[in-house]
Amino acid sequence: MQKQRNVVAGVDMGATHIRLCLQTAQGEALHCEKRRTADVISADGLVNGIKNLLQQQLTLHDARCCGLVMGFPALVAKDKRTIISTPNLPLAADDLYNLADRLEAALCCPVEFSRDVNLQLSFDVQENGLQEQEVLAAYLGTGMGFTVWLNGGPWTGAHGVAGELGHIPLGDDALTCACGNPACLETVCSGIALKRWYEQQPRAYELGETVRPRRAGAVCPDAAKPRRPRHRHQHQPVRSRCGDPRRRGDGYARLPARRLNRDGQNLRPPSAPVSGRTLYRRLLFRV
Repeated sequence: MQKQRNVVAGVDMGATHIRLCLQTAQGEALHCEKRRTADVISADGLVNGIKNLLQQQLTLHDARCCGLVMGFPALVAKDKRTIISTPNLPLAADDLYNLADRLEAALCCPVEFSRDVNLQLSFDVQENGLQEQEVLAAYLGTGMGFTVWLNGGPWTGAHGVAGELGHIPLGDDALTCACGNPACLETVCSGIALKRWYEQQPRAYELGETVRPRRAGAVCPDAAKPRRPRHRHQHQPVRSRCGDPRRRGDGYARLPARRLNRDGQNLRPPSAPVSGRTLYRRLLFRV
């Protein structure tokens, strides 16, 4: 009879999708999958939803979970067990209360939490050999994640919550962020903001087409006509002058690029990776 394999589970708890990975001590990924977050947690609740998702794959692969690391788009305290705030996740305060203890009881293994962007940054730094450098990173998804690699690890500050660029007051004064505060950057620069803009009027293309990259060699019909750039207020939406919906992400990229430039000038990092579907290409061009 084959001996049960010991694995560590990683769960990326996104606002739109939840991702699961099982990895052995040798670094082999036994299983990776992505599901809609609402489908996983809506029926059975957060703890049971995670338990059922994990148990299905542990049984299938005849494995035993030795530990779980969960990444949240949230403020995570320095103890790596306390979720302070999850503005973009549909979770109540009761869902988060003693969550680490309840998951440990359900899964019979140690549980640790982290900001999702800190985990993503750790991977990107290792993959690109940047461990000895200072790195700024921005990740655009449902919200906007920002993090800093400093002194060999993600910089979390005194209380574990440093680097929440998405919630600085650099957004639209007329809008309230999901965190409850007005004018956060995420009100104008996030997947939520992009979806709100998309739904303002009927569009001839899907939302997913908004930031899809152009085909190599594709030329916008209006691009050949030189036009004098007009001054725009930084919070005013920037409309593309091209009929190709795939260029509409250009205006959307200006806000995070502007902010990355400002922070880069202050901190002078050697590297500043950005991510978020294909939007990073426009950001890299503007930063």
